[in-house]
Amino acid sequence: MGCAPSTPESADSNTAANSKKIDKQIEIDRKNIDDSVRLLLLGPGESGKSTVLKQMKLLYNDGFSAQEVQVYRSAIFLNILQNCKVLIEAMRTSYDSIARRAKQKYKDIMVNGGQSGPVVDAAELLKNADTEMFGYNKDATLPQDIIRAIHLLWSDSGIQYCYKRANEYQLMDSCAYFMEALDHILVVRIMTVAVTETHFTLPTFKLTVYDVGGQRTERKKWAPYFDNAQAIIFVVAVGAFDQVCLEDSETNRLVESMNLFGSVCNHPLFKSTDMILFLNKIDILKEKLEKKKQVSTYFSGYSGDNSFESVSKYFTNRFLDLNKYPTSKQIYVHLTFATDVHTFRKVLASVQDSIFKNTLKEMDMM
Repeated sequence: MGCAPSTPESADSNTAANSKKIDKQIEIDRKNIDDSVRLLLLGPGESGKSTVLKQMKLLYNDGFSAQEVQVYRSAIFLNILQNCKVLIEAMRTSYDSIARRAKQKYKDIMVNGGQSGPVVDAAELLKNADTEMFGYNKDATLPQDIIRAIHLLWSDSGIQYCYKRANEYQLMDSCAYFMEALDHILVVRIMTVAVTETHFTLPTFKLTVYDVGGQRTERKKWAPYFDNAQAIIFVVAVGAFDQVCLEDSETNRLVESMNLFGSVCNHPLFKSTDMILFLNKIDILKEKLEKKKQVSTYFSGYSGDNSFESVSKYFTNRFLDLNKYPTSKQIYVHLTFATDVHTFRKVLASVQDSIFKNTLKEMDMM
């Protein structure tokens, strides 16, 4: 038996059927996109945006994939090593009288060694460690000699002195935590250098979150996402009130955040779009206030006491005052500690409600 050759009519019929299938799928995809609320996750670098997204994955999705866990694990190792290198360099370049006495045993590390001892040897080992040794292998771990060196370095009084002055140089907020516990996924610092798109299915609506890099070089990528944004979460590291920006080592980080928030809040496309503002890293803010770090030293317009309540109210009002369209848009402010899973769960529940109400408002249903 043989096969009958296809006729032009049957070929045309198949083509038409395939075309209908494609059109139907396109319509389904378009409907899914239209049904999804598009949320922009914005903020300057190191504000905690990516941590907010991780919390959303834990709450609304099934957590992290095996590949994501591997990436975070390797990033944690890299963060630890980078923190050590920054602390060693800070020790070498400190010039006040206390640091001069404490750093004598480190001064030759950057040249030819020249000194010995457990802490010095540990510092030299960490300074020369290759950051590329930590790949994305699921079985990768920190070598035992590196782990011992980290503990020795972190217990040294000179290093602790430099750590207390971390606002004077670029040290990750997660430094202390990582030096004492190396396996927590939420506080790992991964610089966002591309737009990530994450989909969530919530009880009342679908949500697509666009996380865009916050460094100055990445902000040019924000504009294309403004047109279709229906909700905005803006994240600020309020605990960085005494630190300067990585990019120029001059501009106060919180001042930079205010300027950036103002430009987004008052963008012509967002005149009537409500915004959700996370004044994040309040744990770091509280810690600095408890250590008598004076806010008025960095913000001359502040005249209140140094309590958390007074300071947080001051910064909240500073951001709210930037809104040029108070009659057509609301700003929902949340004081957040994004690595606190239980508290942040309540915040996200409130945010979910705000987004839903804003979406209904845009649809003229409220």
